[in-house]
Amino acid sequence: MLSKKYSYSTLVFVLFILVIGEQFVFWYRRKWGLGNELSAFLLAFVGISIAVMYVYTSSQSREEASSTSLSRSFSPAKLILWTVVGFMSVAVSYEELRKLFAIYPMDFNSDVLPVMEAQARRFLEGIHPYRIVRFETYDVYPPYLPAFWIPLLPAVFAGIDIRWVAYFVFAISTGVFGYFYASKPLPPLPKLIGICIMSTVIWSYYFYDNEFSLSSTSEALVVAYYLLLVMGIYYDNLVLIIVSLIACLLSRYNILFWLPLAGFFYYQNHTRAQSLKLFLWVIGGILGLYIIPFVIQYPEILFSGLKQWKIATEAAWDRAISNPNSATYVFNGISLNRWFCLDIVAPTTMEKISLMQKVQMVILLLFSGLAAVYYHYYGKSLNYRHYLLGTLKIYFTLFFFLNPIVFPYYLMPAFAISLFLWAQTLRSPLNIKA
Repeated sequence: MLSKKYSYSTLVFVLFILVIGEQFVFWYRRKWGLGNELSAFLLAFVGISIAVMYVYTSSQSREEASSTSLSRSFSPAKLILWTVVGFMSVAVSYEELRKLFAIYPMDFNSDVLPVMEAQARRFLEGIHPYRIVRFETYDVYPPYLPAFWIPLLPAVFAGIDIRWVAYFVFAISTGVFGYFYASKPLPPLPKLIGICIMSTVIWSYYFYDNEFSLSSTSEALVVAYYLLLVMGIYYDNLVLIIVSLIACLLSRYNILFWLPLAGFFYYQNHTRAQSLKLFLWVIGGILGLYIIPFVIQYPEILFSGLKQWKIATEAAWDRAISNPNSATYVFNGISLNRWFCLDIVAPTTMEKISLMQKVQMVILLLFSGLAAVYYHYYGKSLNYRHYLLGTLKIYFTLFFFLNPIVFPYYLMPAFAISLFLWAQTLRSPLNIKA
């Protein structure tokens, strides 16, 4: 019979294989000749397996992730050192990114960054940032929420390439991760691996999709926001949770249907005062950074961005349906959108997209409800923070599995969550339940 220590190490290894497998399925789905639906199902299966394996592995350790208490064996100087290590794990990509930016200008593949830059510039000039942005051949209603373009303000003011902002903020988040990750005893090598593993999100895209995902988007910002969120949950740090929730909600609406589940768990495991503080700060942040300064003046911006997205998605679907050579751009084996483009689903493309959105919403809400019910009846022995992180990974997996259009860079935050989950299992291989 295997010893408990060996069994835990085996679980950590299996989780590592799943995390690596997620990357292989994602990047090699075309080379392996997997069909669109098969690769989407396989990617979803691996993503869900990572979450389940993490929750089970964590349940085999008696280590509890305390809030912000630091080990007495670590001096402030050592914690600062590991913070610098975390920051530098991303910062060392500077030279390669600089070369990349020199080859591909930020408007090379899309209008994402030019629109964000226009929003930031307008704000600095005292102009409402959500008015139409006009290009030579088309107009765009700016769909990007404040957490995307507000961080760009210093770069726009100083005349710096705005793409650096996202990577700088991501590097800051990995520095914060290094600080918390190093706060408890761990041998130097596993600690170094755990801290630096987050930077592989950048390097994987650098080797496989650099000309689009890294040079034409600001997704590293979103990765930073979600890294702060999972850190806040794991370490039960109220400040990190508040800041990251505001940032996540004001960048994309992805976690909207996961929030009730998170709120339920937080309320169940904290005082009413703490829960009220979290609720009021998040609501206040959204009101102060978005609703009051921008939406009240032009309420239509709440819907213009969604309308713009639907129009763009419809055009992309129509091009893919009519031109098989461009189909891989939309039906790329990440989601089940190819199933919903069939004529038997709905008569028009827009109706097909709307139906897929409704199915997505129903399944996400159903999952959140079932996750709460399962924990209530069967999961009381689990650490709720580990369980909540597992639900977030599954939620993200289902979200993209049922999303009408998924660009490769959309999965950067999901991959970062996978790496974070695995890194945390390195924390306690010797603290096995008796």
